[in-house]
Amino acid sequence: MKNVSIKPKAGIQKYMGPISVGAVMFAAYVGPGFASGTQTVAFFLTKGWIGVFLGPIVASIICFAVSLCLLEINRIYKPKDYRQQYDTIYRFKPLQFIVSNVKEIGTIMAALISIAAQISAAAILFQDLWNIPIVIGTIGFSAVIMIFALRGANILRLMGTALTLCILGVCIYIAALGIGPAWEGMSQFVTARTQPETFGFTHTVAWFTMISFSLFLLAGSDGAIPASVGVLKTRKDVLISAITNAILALASTLVFTIVFASGMPEIQNESIPTMWAIRNIIGGGKITQVLYAILAISAMLSTGIVLIFTITNRLQVPLGKVWKNSSEFSRKFVVALSFVILCTVGSSFGILNIVRYGFTYVSLIMTPVVFLPVLVAVPYRLWKDKKDGTLPLDD
Repeated sequence: MKNVSIKPKAGIQKYMGPISVGAVMFAAYVGPGFASGTQTVAFFLTKGWIGVFLGPIVASIICFAVSLCLLEINRIYKPKDYRQQYDTIYRFKPLQFIVSNVKEIGTIMAALISIAAQISAAAILFQDLWNIPIVIGTIGFSAVIMIFALRGANILRLMGTALTLCILGVCIYIAALGIGPAWEGMSQFVTARTQPETFGFTHTVAWFTMISFSLFLLAGSDGAIPASVGVLKTRKDVLISAITNAILALASTLVFTIVFASGMPEIQNESIPTMWAIRNIIGGGKITQVLYAILAISAMLSTGIVLIFTITNRLQVPLGKVWKNSSEFSRKFVVALSFVILCTVGSSFGILNIVRYGFTYVSLIMTPVVFLPVLVAVPYRLWKDKKDGTLPLDD
């Protein structure tokens, strides 16, 4: 009887590990741009009717495929950070130099832009609802990010899972109360076949931009490297993690594209489109708005925690070569503090400009150079190492 009662628990625990890795990846995606709605509007709805359903579906399929490749590399080769991960994938030195360094620079730039965006978005919410001065809100918000990010991979997995529940709360609320009232307006937007040219984009640029959105769906792939250690043991584990991230990302994105489409074109100029939708489409009162703000700030924290952890984990290594006799924690603290200061300055540009220009240019460079080639490079690496007899033991 005891064996019968223990087996279900063991089974649940076995799946929770891979699911938590997928939750880490999802938590990194649903950051400031997503929670505020700015990112969804800028990348999908300004591309016309194809951005409501088709764009998110295509981007999520690409995300799933790339996630399978990168997580399989994590499982078999067990890299310590994203530099080792890409150096493992690409062994040809010139190609390794180009891709790894573009990845390195792009990751740092994306982290700077993303954290600056979340500081800007949080400051807007703090002022809008609670009249909290920007300086005080920024200091408190940044301190919480640093504290949790410096705790390590275990706290990363726990925070990713916990904050994902908060973020899902926002999506469920918007879906439950927003899709109904927004459906007619969204249907008119789609039925009218509103074209990308209406918003200043050609079809080619529109599709390339939406495909490049897969970069944001994969924002947590770097944080998933340390989180995968000891967790992803089989191909089934990899599949579960990739599916978890892709499904959560697609479902949450579709909720927002459907609701926001009914507010086009007015909503494209809103700094916090989600708050605008709550007030003008859902008709939520003060309590609802405050609840959203709390959950949205949780989403922003989740991104900051993953990104700061990833960057500090990587940059503290070369810093140690210069800063002799320093502790690992001291180096991580200095890197994290430096990033927060830089991002605070960057947040002065405002979330609309940060998302429209900063996020867009980084994604247009990183997606074709770093992420899409993985779909070919990883299968080749696995095949080549297996052929040469150098593939690590695949449990």
